[in-house]
Amino acid sequence: CASFGVCGSVSSAMKELSLMARVMMIFRFFILFFFIMFLGCPLMLLVSPVRILHIPLRKYFGVRNSWLPLDLVQQLFARTCLLLAGIRVRVEGKENLDGHQAFLCMYSHVSNLDPFFLMAHSPISFKFVGKKAVFLVPIFGWAARAYGHVPIDRGNREKAVASLDHAQNKAKKWGRSIAIAPEGTRSKTGELQDFKKGAFHVAEHLQLPIAPVVFFGAWDLWPPGQFFALPGTAVVRFLPPVLFEPGQSREEVALRVRNTMLESLKDKPKGLARGPPGGLFFLGHLLSNGAIMAATGLGFRRLLGW
Repeated sequence: CASFGVCGSVSSAMKELSLMARVMMIFRFFILFFFIMFLGCPLMLLVSPVRILHIPLRKYFGVRNSWLPLDLVQQLFARTCLLLAGIRVRVEGKENLDGHQAFLCMYSHVSNLDPFFLMAHSPISFKFVGKKAVFLVPIFGWAARAYGHVPIDRGNREKAVASLDHAQNKAKKWGRSIAIAPEGTRSKTGELQDFKKGAFHVAEHLQLPIAPVVFFGAWDLWPPGQFFALPGTAVVRFLPPVLFEPGQSREEVALRVRNTMLESLKDKPKGLARGPPGGLFFLGHLLSNGAIMAATGLGFRRLLGW
């Protein structure tokens, strides 16, 4: 429930949808659910022991982070999820991220799709710091832990600090990039919320460039209270990095990051719309949903001995 965002009251947007739109939404949700829980995540867990090859690949063959096997598997998984959901993503500002540099990514949190956008389309593979409830979901949560993402217990300050320390140590030891939502939780209005302090404690400790990221269209496709996402187009925009300048406080850096994101959010891209994207993407969406439906049916037939 926590990971797929179906909790809570039904929003007014949901009530305004036609019967066919609701039926198709439920259909896409269950197709994606079966893919994640019975195909995608089990396969990710199955190949997760390949992680032991990451050290020799980095050390002896010069394979950098984001091109390691599990990074590529994670990217493929996220792209498949978005394809099944019928969501096309446009990316702006990729040139602002140097693939040879580690970053601390801070993204505006407007929907349950945000981590999937970043996993699928960022030029850098991030380790996410996310709420503990997501990691408690069987299979999905296990895969998240196996791929190095870090749960945080927002209800327990000591445990939350310990989780952030763990993420910091991982970033320092392996040169990995971390992604965290500085707002702490998903926006209910689609507007940028106040920032929490934890993300900037991490930034100060690591002294990594902060990579701000904003999303457009994601909140409209999946607002709070809506059962699942509508098909459509979203935009991921990577902004120029923000650096800790000598003598700057955490509060000053937080203000700079926030102002950078707010300024970018004023410049809304064109072409954002609900409804299935056309062309080859839509064909891929139909074929992938059909393939998952066929695989699910075959699996149940074998399970029931029909």
